[in-house]
Parts: sequence; C-alpha cells; structure tokens
Amino acid sequence: YVAIASLTPGRRLVLPLRGKGRIDGDIRVVFDPGRETAFVHKAYDVRVPAQRASSAAVGLDAGVTEVLAASNGEKYGQGYGVLLDRLSRKTTETGRARNKLFQLANRAEDRGDAEKASRIRRQNLGRRKLRVQRARGEATVKTMVGQAVRAALKDRPCVVAVEDLSHLRGRTKSRKLSRIVSRWARSDLKERLAFRAEAGGSRLETVNAAYTSPTCANPAFGFGPKDHRHG
Repeated sequence: YVAIASLTPGRRLVLPLRGKGRIDGDIRVVFDPGRETAFVHKAYDVRVPAQRASSAAVGLDAGVTEVLAASNGEKYGQGYGVLLDRLSRKTTETGRARNKLFQLANRAEDRGDAEKASRIRRQNLGRRKLRVQRARGEATVKTMVGQAVRAALKDRPCVVAVEDLSHLRGRTKSRKLSRIVSRWARSDLKERLAFRAEAGGSRLETVNAAYTSPTCANPAFGFGPKDHRHG
C-alpha cells in the first residue's frame, strides 16, 4: 500500500496496491473518476543495452492515413486514418445528441418542470461513460502508434529522419480534418520514436517538413507533379 497526505491534518489516505513491487521515492497519484480507481506512477531509469545500428538511414513521414510512411515506400500502421475518422465521427455524433438533450432539459426547466430537467441531466448527461469511451479510444490510437513505430524501426537504421510537426496548431480549412488531427497522438508518436531509436542504436534527426511529402520514394523521379497530391 501507499499512504498519502490528505486535506485533513494528521490523516492519511491508504491506497492498497495490486502489484508486488516495492515503491519508494517520488510518486505521482492519478485518480480516474470514470473507473473510480487510483493509479500510482513511479519513474525508473531504463537501462538500454548498447547496440549498433544495422541498416541504412530511413526517412519517416507521419500522416493521418497511416501512422508512418517510410522513404523506401513502406507504410506502417495502415488503417490509422479509418480509426481516427471513426473516433472523430463518434465524438461528433455524441456531441450532437448531448446538445439536443441539453436543449430538452433547458426547455423543461423553462416550463417549470424541474423534475424532468433534473432527470435528463442526471440520467443522460453524465460524464463518466463519456470519459471511459474517450480513454478507450485514446488507448487504441496509442497501441496502433506503438506497433507502427516498432515495425518501422525493427531493422535498426543508422539514422531516422522525421519531419518537425511541433508547429501544427489550430484548425485547418477542413472541419473534418481538424477533428481527425485533434485525435492524432502526435506527442505519443514523438515519444515512441525517441525511445525506439535510442534502444536500437539509431540517431534520430528532425528535419524541416517543407517539400518532404511530395518526394517520391524512387530516386529516379524526385519531386512529383502537383496532380499527384490531393489536399
């Protein structure tokens, strides 16, 4: 168990643990209200055995149709776009349905039917199920990202070049694309790439994203004409 300080002086909250590992030092306690569960996070130093890269350099292009497209023509995490689109549409449909229920509750309150308004808000507008669904979708996205990165770096390339995506902020011209990009696990992708590259002895380099996507994987072609790309 771990005992943590509470807001009441002299009292501590005791959290039983499922694991058997000994925990000491600094920890982080995260409460998940959807599951009514507390998680204890403890950071440990990971000792990665030194390895030498065993294959040629590779460039990786992150996208929203697949997780990664490599400079050799390989694609990893295909079906990523379908997953993001499905999660985006589910979020939109749920939001519309909840807005209608909000309006029904407000109209009932305006008519003086406070009991009906309270019942709608209590039974149909809770956030617990919403949080669980959101967490489940995010976990599925992270799993696909992790599998794609593992497959892309399994041959341990000497250099892994990725485009700089830190500047991507705000909305795009397409409302649908904006919703999809909002589900894009960009930070998780960056973290997995950094860890896998170091573990495999690869050097991770960030390059300017300008003109990287239209470059053809076949060196005989170089940059393709504009009609090869749509959007």
